[in-house]
Amino acid sequence: MNIRWVVAGLALALLSAPGAFAELKPLNPKADRNERWNWFVEAAYALHQKQIEGREIDTVRATGGYHRLPEFYDEEKYYDRKTGRLLSEIQRERAHPERIHSIHVFVYDGKDRPARRYSAWFLPNYREAPRATWVTLYVYHQDLVAYRQFDASDVLVSENCEGRYAGRPVYISLWEEEISSAERDPKGVMTTPDYRVCFAGLARTSAGKYTTPQ
Repeated sequence: MNIRWVVAGLALALLSAPGAFAELKPLNPKADRNERWNWFVEAAYALHQKQIEGREIDTVRATGGYHRLPEFYDEEKYYDRKTGRLLSEIQRERAHPERIHSIHVFVYDGKDRPARRYSAWFLPNYREAPRATWVTLYVYHQDLVAYRQFDASDVLVSENCEGRYAGRPVYISLWEEEISSAERDPKGVMTTPDYRVCFAGLARTSAGKYTTPQ
């Protein structure tokens, strides 16, 4: 992937965003999985719009794709000019710019650390619903950073922790099936001090209100 050009300024960023500032409709409580996941993409995009509104933004653009689709999408990364933080990254289909191919929206805490990340992506030739969605929630304990990921249906799909604890390195990474297995292991990783310290204070059964991008 090669950077094609760099554009600074909020005005140009907004002009490049199809459907900018469109009103987000409430999620139907009876929505099925596809409806819920498509709504999640719309909600993530609305959060993106909210975060860049009123800020000076530097926008970095590139083109990318896949083996048989080498220039499938245009990518835009939006940076807060004041802090340099990456606020969002959006890929749109080049042939259909109104279609989001993937989206990542980052929310930071009061110490400029990632607090939440909202992500979704579609398969190139399948638009019925996103292939994957993630609500990523972060927590920090001294030299440890941990996160848990839920999908847009509020199902826990992964958890990760990295850093140092008690003077030694820590690395924990579990995906959905591994989590289920670890829960049944009376001497597994979930019984260790490292695991307890890593994920202390971080929601485990539900992303709660954060299932809605905010």
